Amino acid sequence: MNTQLPPVSGGIPFVVEMMVKFIRDNRHRDQKALPHNLSSAQKLLLESAGDSAIGAGFTPLLTKVDDYYGDLAPLAETVLDDVARSPLTFAELTNGVKNATPTPSERDIRQVLELLVDDHYLLFDYDSNTYSWRHPPLQLIWQAKRRGA
Repeated sequence: MNTQLPPVSGGIPFVVEMMVKFIRDNRHRDQKALPHNLSSAQKLLLESAGDSAIGAGFTPLLTKVDDYYGDLAPLAETVLDDVARSPLTFAELTNGVKNATPTPSERDIRQVLELLVDDHYLLFDYDSNTYSWRHPPLQLIWQAKRRGA
């Protein structure tokens, strides 16, 4: 049985490349730039994603919602925010967005969820009936960027 944790990068090539470029460009600042534990690896992930010269070019999946979702973008962002906190069922998501203005229809929520699954933001787990982020590193970056928004 393999009990190793997956890498912080999730094995996503553009995330690995972003982190390596950040280390390369900032090695003069910190001679201990290579992460030595999970916490320092997560910190490196967030610092590299937050670097305006590096992160902006490597996180288009997290910045395209406005362009791709049009009028449904605010709803898509709310759903991504809610699911970033914990996996949720359709009923929980519907209940969570009831306070949005304007209140979205059940049809709009279903449409956004289908798009977010098709665009590889979210996964639907048939066993638990929940939606969750497909890639934990992107979930971490999303949460960090949304806190700053």
